[in-house]
Amino acid sequence: MTFDFPWVRMINPHPDEISPGKLVLGCEPRDIHLNHNQDINAGVLFSLAEMAGMGVVVTSLGEQASNAYVVIKRGVIDFKARARGRVRATALLTEAQLSRVQSTASGGEGIEEVVLVEILDENDRAVAQCEMTAIIRPVRTSD
Repeated sequence: MTFDFPWVRMINPHPDEISPGKLVLGCEPRDIHLNHNQDINAGVLFSLAEMAGMGVVVTSLGEQASNAYVVIKRGVIDFKARARGRVRATALLTEAQLSRVQSTASGGEGIEEVVLVEILDENDRAVAQCEMTAIIRPVRTSD
Protein backbone atom coordinates (compact mmCIF):
# COMPACT_ATOMS: atom_id res chain seq x y z
CA MET A 1 0.00 0.00 0.00
CA THR A 2 1.45 3.36 -1.00
CA PHE A 3 0.50 6.88 -0.05
CA ASP A 4 2.97 8.63 -2.35
CA PHE A 5 0.59 11.05 -4.05
CA PRO A 6 1.36 14.60 -5.24
CA TRP A 7 -1.12 16.19 -2.81
CA VAL A 8 0.42 14.27 0.12
CA ARG A 9 3.90 15.43 -0.93
CA MET A 10 2.55 19.00 -1.06
CA ILE A 11 1.36 18.79 2.57
CA ASN A 12 4.64 17.00 3.45
CA PRO A 13 3.59 15.23 6.67
CA HIS A 14 6.22 13.53 8.81
CA PRO A 15 5.28 10.63 11.10
CA ASP A 16 6.40 11.56 14.62
CA GLU A 17 4.80 8.56 16.34
CA ILE A 18 3.05 5.43 15.11
CA SER A 19 1.55 2.83 17.39
CA PRO A 20 -1.69 0.84 17.48
CA GLY A 21 -4.37 3.41 18.24
CA LYS A 22 -2.12 6.45 17.89
CA LEU A 23 -0.65 8.40 14.98
CA VAL A 24 1.12 11.74 15.23
CA LEU A 25 1.90 13.56 11.98
CA GLY A 26 4.06 16.67 11.98
CA CYS A 27 4.19 19.36 9.33
CA GLU A 28 6.89 21.97 8.82
CA PRO A 29 5.14 24.80 6.98
CA ARG A 30 6.57 26.08 3.72
CA ASP A 31 5.49 29.17 1.77
CA ILE A 32 2.99 27.09 -0.21
CA HIS A 33 1.17 26.23 3.07
CA LEU A 34 0.64 29.83 4.18
CA ASN A 35 -2.32 32.13 3.66
CA HIS A 36 -2.39 35.93 3.29
CA ASN A 37 -1.88 36.31 7.08
CA GLN A 38 1.22 34.09 7.03
CA ASP A 39 -0.70 31.45 9.02
CA ILE A 40 -0.96 27.84 7.91
CA ASN A 41 -3.94 27.68 5.55
CA ALA A 42 -7.11 26.03 6.84
CA GLY A 43 -7.11 23.53 3.96
CA VAL A 44 -3.62 22.36 4.88
CA LEU A 45 -4.68 21.84 8.51
CA PHE A 46 -7.79 19.96 7.41
CA SER A 47 -5.73 17.75 5.08
CA LEU A 48 -3.26 16.99 7.86
CA ALA A 49 -6.13 16.09 10.22
CA GLU A 50 -7.70 13.84 7.59
CA MET A 51 -4.40 12.06 6.96
CA ALA A 52 -3.91 11.52 10.71
CA GLY A 53 -7.51 10.41 11.28
CA MET A 54 -7.65 7.88 8.46
CA GLY A 55 -3.98 7.02 8.93
CA VAL A 56 -4.45 5.91 12.54
CA VAL A 57 -7.10 3.46 11.35
CA VAL A 58 -4.89 2.08 8.56
CA THR A 59 -1.72 1.86 10.67
CA SER A 60 -3.64 0.24 13.54
CA LEU A 61 -4.68 -2.53 11.17
CA GLY A 62 -1.05 -3.47 10.52
CA GLU A 63 -0.86 -6.50 8.21
CA GLN A 64 -4.66 -6.57 8.01
CA ALA A 65 -4.75 -3.17 6.26
CA SER A 66 -4.97 -4.80 2.84
CA ASN A 67 -8.14 -6.59 4.03
CA ALA A 68 -9.95 -3.32 4.78
CA TYR A 69 -11.43 -0.44 2.84
CA VAL A 70 -10.91 2.79 4.81
CA VAL A 71 -12.20 6.18 3.66
CA ILE A 72 -13.39 9.40 5.25
CA LYS A 73 -17.14 9.99 5.33
CA ARG A 74 -17.25 13.25 7.25
CA GLY A 75 -14.77 15.71 8.68
CA VAL A 76 -15.48 18.46 11.19
CA ILE A 77 -12.78 20.88 12.29
CA ASP A 78 -12.97 23.58 14.93
CA PHE A 79 -10.17 26.12 14.51
CA LYS A 80 -9.01 27.37 17.92
CA ALA A 81 -6.00 29.61 17.21
CA ARG A 82 -3.68 30.83 14.49
CA ALA A 83 -1.36 28.09 13.26
CA ARG A 84 2.21 29.19 12.80
CA GLY A 85 5.42 27.23 12.81
CA ARG A 86 5.61 23.45 13.04
CA VAL A 87 2.31 21.75 13.83
CA ARG A 88 1.46 18.17 14.68
CA ALA A 89 -1.82 16.31 14.37
CA THR A 90 -2.47 13.58 16.92
CA ALA A 91 -5.15 10.99 16.12
CA LEU A 92 -6.24 8.54 18.79
CA LEU A 93 -8.42 5.43 18.91
CA THR A 94 -9.73 4.08 22.19
CA GLU A 95 -9.16 0.40 23.01
CA ALA A 96 -12.82 -0.28 22.13
CA GLN A 97 -12.45 1.48 18.76
CA LEU A 98 -9.23 -0.37 18.03
CA SER A 99 -10.94 -3.69 18.74
CA ARG A 100 -13.90 -2.84 16.46
CA VAL A 101 -11.62 -1.67 13.64
CA GLN A 102 -9.46 -4.79 13.81
CA SER A 103 -12.46 -7.14 13.91
CA THR A 104 -13.88 -5.45 10.82
CA ALA A 105 -10.73 -6.20 8.82
CA SER A 106 -10.95 -9.79 10.02
CA GLY A 107 -14.24 -10.22 8.18
CA GLY A 108 -16.69 -8.44 10.45
CA GLU A 109 -19.41 -6.06 9.32
CA GLY A 110 -18.57 -2.60 8.03
CA ILE A 111 -18.55 0.16 10.62
CA GLU A 112 -18.16 3.88 11.02
CA GLU A 113 -15.82 5.27 13.67
CA VAL A 114 -15.38 8.86 14.80
CA VAL A 115 -11.66 9.52 15.18
CA LEU A 116 -10.61 12.47 17.32
CA VAL A 117 -7.68 14.52 16.05
CA GLU A 118 -6.02 17.42 17.82
CA ILE A 119 -3.60 19.78 16.09
CA LEU A 120 -1.03 21.51 18.29
CA ASP A 121 1.55 24.14 17.41
CA GLU A 122 5.20 24.03 18.43
CA ASN A 123 4.27 25.57 21.81
CA ASP A 124 1.73 22.79 22.50
CA ARG A 125 -1.16 25.19 21.99
CA ALA A 126 -4.28 23.68 20.43
CA VAL A 127 -4.88 25.25 17.02
CA ALA A 128 -7.66 22.85 15.92
CA GLN A 129 -9.80 20.02 17.20
CA CYS A 130 -11.33 17.62 14.72
CA GLU A 131 -13.72 14.73 14.36
CA MET A 132 -13.06 12.55 11.34
CA THR A 133 -15.65 9.86 10.63
CA ALA A 134 -14.10 6.83 8.96
CA ILE A 135 -15.91 4.16 7.03
CA ILE A 136 -14.17 0.83 7.58
CA ARG A 137 -15.33 -2.31 5.87
CA PRO A 138 -13.76 -5.63 5.01
CA VAL A 139 -12.62 -6.07 1.44
CA ARG A 140 -14.39 -8.96 -0.21
CA THR A 141 -13.58 -10.45 -3.60
CA SER A 142 -16.81 -8.95 -4.98
CA ASP A 143 -15.77 -5.38 -4.01
